[in-house]
Amino acid sequence: MLNGEKYYSTGNLYTDHILVSAVTLDGQFATALVPVRDPGVVIAEDWDGIGQRQTASGTTVFTNVRIAAQDVVFLEGEDRRAPVEATFPQLYLSAIIAGILRAVVRDAAELVLGRGRNYYHAVAARPAEDPLLQEIIGRLASTAYVAEASVLRAAEALAEAQASAEAGLFREASLRAAKAKVVVDGLALEAATRLFDVGGASAATQRARLDRHWRNIRTISSHNPVAYKARALGDLILNNTPLPSAAFF
Repeated sequence: MLNGEKYYSTGNLYTDHILVSAVTLDGQFATALVPVRDPGVVIAEDWDGIGQRQTASGTTVFTNVRIAAQDVVFLEGEDRRAPVEATFPQLYLSAIIAGILRAVVRDAAELVLGRGRNYYHAVAARPAEDPLLQEIIGRLASTAYVAEASVLRAAEALAEAQASAEAGLFREASLRAAKAKVVVDGLALEAATRLFDVGGASAATQRARLDRHWRNIRTISSHNPVAYKARALGDLILNNTPLPSAAFF
């Protein structure tokens, strides 16, 4: 029987089966594959975060759910292969932020191109010809490029590690993913704010929903605070202390 409750279970409303981490009565760690329509499984759409509104990140409750023996994997003694298990999901989050930044650049350009007139004290009558707005768009595009490049570089290392199962490559992928997050999160939040600098007050309408970029970035980046990542990187550089191998790395 499986009993328990997990808040913030992203994506469960969109899936047919759930992988559940559990502990048996005798203390063994295990993973169970649970069909979402089994009796005793309840998935609530109660996520009330400011961002990630469409990620189905609500609470999942298991009440006396029967699990077949063949659907349970006991982790102890298994070949876990990857010495750093959380690099992929953490890099995935950074990749989402990089994608949001692409949307920020797109929406900023559309805002400027959609404006027929500029402020009376602006340096150009046509917004698209205003060098100040051009600079903002250029900086936003550069931010998006740097974010994507850093994510891809970390992804290259992770792909090599998964292909070879080499522990050193997994550590390198974790290192690159951590460095990317520490910088990308701050750049992305700033970019999502600067988006409004090219559109005037009309950019803040509820209809435009441009605030969703900042809200989504803020929510995603809150999964693992930057301060802890940066401290671990500094400890590695100064004292050769290995990065953590568990969650968030």
